[in-house]
Amino acid sequence: METGKISQALHSRGQDVKVLEEIFGGKFSSPVKIQDIRTIDIPEGEIGIMYIYKQGFKHGHVFIVIKINNRLILLNGQKGIMQTFEKAEFIEYLKIK
Repeated sequence: METGKISQALHSRGQDVKVLEEIFGGKFSSPVKIQDIRTIDIPEGEIGIMYIYKQGFKHGHVFIVIKINNRLILLNGQKGIMQTFEKAEFIEYLKIK
């Protein structure tokens, strides 16, 4: 970034989600099955982080979620696309704003 040129981030090993809890001063919700996502109470306009993973796996994936017009907008910042739940089984939620 010092040069003003945009470049891709280097690939690195994943971080523990506890790092996000420390940064945002909260805790991820208890695990919920993907099909039960509507049981997570997310008020209109709230911004948070969702952590998705498969049972038995050590690592998953995190992405931003915003509730707008009673719909969850799932944003994958790494890929610059809308996130899907393909192949994931569980989800946890952390409110950030």
